[in-house]
Amino acid sequence: MEIWRYLKMESAIFCKMCDGEMDGLGSDDLENRICRECDENELQSCLDEKERNEVLDSMFSEPNYSHLNLKEKSVNIQISAEEQDAILAAYDISFHKMNEEKLQLLNQVIAKLKDEIHY
Repeated sequence: MEIWRYLKMESAIFCKMCDGEMDGLGSDDLENRICRECDENELQSCLDEKERNEVLDSMFSEPNYSHLNLKEKSVNIQISAEEQDAILAAYDISFHKMNEEKLQLLNQVIAKLKDEIHY
C-alpha cells in the first residue's frame, strides 16, 4: 500500500501555490502549474489590488480648486497655544516626526483656515 501511494505521488501533478493535487484542468505548463482555484484567486487578487490602487489614487491625488476662483486675501483665525506649538513643531521637525496629538492640533488649524478661505 505504501509503494502504491509513493508511485501515485510521483505521477501526480501538484499546484505550486497551494501544493494541492491537480486534476489536470489547470495550467499545462509544468513550470507554471497552478490549479484553477489558485488561478482564479490570483486573478481576483490582481483585480482587487487594481481597484484598491484606483481608490487610493483618487483619495490622495491633489485636488483642483480652480472652480473657486481663489484670490489673495487676508484671513484671521483664533488659534490656541497648543495649536501654535503644533505649527512650530511642523515647521521645525516636519510632519513625519510629530506625535498624533500635535498632528490633530495642526489639522484643527488647517480646518479653521479652510473654513475662512472657503466661506
